[in-house]
Amino acid sequence: MASYLNFYLDLEATGEIITPNYTTTEATTHIRFVSDYEIAEIYNIKVVDTLGIEHNFTSLYPNSSEYTLETVFTDFPLGMTTVYASIRDKVGNTADLTPKTFEILKVSILLVAVSDSQENKPTLSDSRSYTVSLSDEGNK
Repeated sequence: MASYLNFYLDLEATGEIITPNYTTTEATTHIRFVSDYEIAEIYNIKVVDTLGIEHNFTSLYPNSSEYTLETVFTDFPLGMTTVYASIRDKVGNTADLTPKTFEILKVSILLVAVSDSQENKPTLSDSRSYTVSLSDEGNK
């Protein structure tokens, strides 16, 4: 009777890029690279802005299964932006990660002023009326 032993060789690194759905030109944005295996290198990192301009990032060497790149898109145009990257695991397997697209929006600060002509603080059961003023002074 013959015996057989089957081997499964996983010759490709796997992983994904995780970003928020949107960010602003002033916010710190977290771009996460996640894999089922320990990532030895994240390379060919580029961000393509809405005008099609490529912004290249330096290769990263996390030696863990997850790495978070923190960046601010200060000089990027508003609109859709896509992150591309490749990874190499500890045994040398490589993979191009599926690109991740998110939107860069304009920063909008909304100031809300509530005035109360009475000295005591309002409660939930108060029936007093208040004046609310809305402005977009933060955008000036």
